[in-house]
Amino acid sequence: MTNRDESPTTARRIDSFDLLRGVAVLLMMEQHLGVWLWRGPAPGHRITDYPVLLGINILGGGAAPAFLMLAGVGAALFLGRAERSSLRAARRVLGTRGVTILLFGYLLSLLTPSWFTLRSWYVLHLIGLSQLVIALFGRRGVLLATVCVAVLAATPWVQGLLGTPAHLTNLRMTGADPMSTTGGVLRGGHLRLALAEGQFPILPWFAIFGWGAICGAVVPQTRAPRRLAVWGGVLALVGGAMVVSYHVLRLPLALSHPRIFKLNIPFFPCTPAFILLMGGALAVVMAALLARERKAGLRWAGPLCSLGRCSLSALIVHVVVFRELVRPLGLWQACDVTTASAILLGTLVGSMWIAHRWRRIQFRYGAEWLLRRAVPSESPPASTSRRPPSPTTDKRAGAN
Repeated sequence: MTNRDESPTTARRIDSFDLLRGVAVLLMMEQHLGVWLWRGPAPGHRITDYPVLLGINILGGGAAPAFLMLAGVGAALFLGRAERSSLRAARRVLGTRGVTILLFGYLLSLLTPSWFTLRSWYVLHLIGLSQLVIALFGRRGVLLATVCVAVLAATPWVQGLLGTPAHLTNLRMTGADPMSTTGGVLRGGHLRLALAEGQFPILPWFAIFGWGAICGAVVPQTRAPRRLAVWGGVLALVGGAMVVSYHVLRLPLALSHPRIFKLNIPFFPCTPAFILLMGGALAVVMAALLARERKAGLRWAGPLCSLGRCSLSALIVHVVVFRELVRPLGLWQACDVTTASAILLGTLVGSMWIAHRWRRIQFRYGAEWLLRRAVPSESPPASTSRRPPSPTTDKRAGAN
């Protein structure tokens, strides 16, 4: 029996979130491959002369916020599916999985020396740590909201205290001291990067994970799509107004506080305005998809949902392959627009095809499979829904 205020889709895996993860994987891949394979503008040309590549690169900026927010949603749903008597066990499982994902992050750093060092702090590190925090806090919405606000408020202050540059290069985000001629390391090392100056530091990126957890706590409710749409709309309006006040209206208050209001492209370092804008927009998209799924299902989204189900594997594999293994082949930033686009398109289509086939054996030997094997779920199985599952719904219910 499902609760009277609970949607049937919450008794099983929710396709809307797998679909969004699949889209995030595609955006992530197209952004990375476009930069890593293309040799850049021809002599006499600028990046703006390649609007397609520029456009997909900008779109790719939405991949990381989507991953983080969906990870927060999934953490809240996992705890929400546990009965009150087994909530402690579920929190222990979530915390252990957080540690395991942290280890995946450090493994990726080892496997990608051209990009990371063991001081680096990437998206997997943040997801792992954030899951530990949610396991500790549980689904206390007011507490989480307070922490998220505190994180956003502290971000510009800490960046100013550390003297964080207006633009962070890949070398700087490994902790290298730009003033050193002997390969010195910035004071604070790994902790400094984890807190404020890595690719996805705690400040401000935990806020979007926490916001996802807040949204995930209301997903089981029948009115969740409407609530998420309203919350997301308000958040997006606030973030959008902040960006407009800096980049369009050029208001003195905004101009004097670029660490708060400026929209950095790329988003290293990230500002609170970007977090609010993306968090709000993603909540609105989630609301629309969730409403659609509850009304008519998402049967057309099978391949994308499958790719979303193995997003952790896709992230790790594509980074190692296209950041490290293409170098011996002479493809690293060596391809013209046509060749880079062909490899990019083939990779995206091939990834969806492989994921959809791989799903038949539950993504065996992938990162998700290893995570389930290493940390089995101790939460009770999801209750049975009266609504028949769609073909894109996995036979086994699991945490999103």
